[in-house]
Amino acid sequence: MKYIFVLALLTCLVCASIAQMPCPRECEEDECCTGGGYNRHCRKLGGEMEQCQAKNKYNDYRTACPCQEGYFCSVIGRCQKYE
Repeated sequence: MKYIFVLALLTCLVCASIAQMPCPRECEEDECCTGGGYNRHCRKLGGEMEQCQAKNKYNDYRTACPCQEGYFCSVIGRCQKYE
């Protein structure tokens, strides 16, 4: 029983460390770090009608970056210009 508990604890620790993996390099000012687990990479901020994710306080993005300055991420996940 003790071994099962230790194995479960180690599994949780490994999963938590994978979820918080940083990007392999420091991203530029016009980029953000996207992806999950070991597949993290820098990606350009979204331009007009490009896929986006809303900014969040953790700077944690899975599928796309927030939009460039002057754009907002619409409810359909696309960058649109402020008017």
